[in-house]
Amino acid sequence: MNFFIRIAIIAYALMLAGCSRYDDYIYEVVKMNSSNSDNSGNKPIDALTDSVSKKAFAIKLELTMELRESGKNTDSYESNYANEDRLISLNVYSLTNFDTTHQAGISLNDYFLVSSGGTYTTGSTIQRQVENGTIGEGRGSQGSIQDSWTSNEYLILMSEPQTTGNYSFVVEIGMSDGRHLIDTTAVILY
Repeated sequence: MNFFIRIAIIAYALMLAGCSRYDDYIYEVVKMNSSNSDNSGNKPIDALTDSVSKKAFAIKLELTMELRESGKNTDSYESNYANEDRLISLNVYSLTNFDTTHQAGISLNDYFLVSSGGTYTTGSTIQRQVENGTIGEGRGSQGSIQDSWTSNEYLILMSEPQTTGNYSFVVEIGMSDGRHLIDTTAVILY
């Protein structure tokens, strides 16, 4: 290969590895609300009542994000979005006994999978979500950047409780800046 072609290839590779052409939009998750969802179809939908089949139960997390910073060199079409603070914990537990091995207050993380916007992805365990360190999603709307927006994530119950009845599920999210977002949803599982 020609010496000048090699130099051009190396220079191009170094340019790509060096830095992005555009800065990221930095956002922060500022609020979380949880509610009941029915996962009996192709993707979770809001539960119409406080009763959901224990075979189809999911928790909807509605996350509110706020734009914190947009770099001097940002472009609504080419810049990425990044969490200002890393997700360091996500825990789900019931306020009542769930089964013989999961009494009230014991983590149920192994019983749930995470689905962003109702779409399943490979490795969508809660543990994987925490290892990834991000939650929520950034977005622009048709090329315009918003100061505040919401996104949904779903916690899909994969193991049924032993009995039907009233359950209250607590979801707690911990962020690297020390904030904890906590909410509870009550449901009748039948």
